Amino acid sequence: MHTEGKGVAVVFKILPATNGQWYFRIMSGSNILATSETYVSKASARNTAQLIINNAGTGRIEE
Repeated sequence: MHTEGKGVAVVFKILPATNGQWYFRIMSGSNILATSETYVSKASARNTAQLIINNAGTGRIEE
């Protein structure tokens, strides 16, 4: 999902963790704003990122 709000674009990058699980980084340009906990499945990490986007009203997911 891709939505653009006012101001800075925020990207949620879904990434593999070293333990085989998944996490996401919330980024603005090259700046890391936050890093999530790890999730057993990529789908769980993506769903959580999407919930944050839905509540914040802006952001996009990159895999």
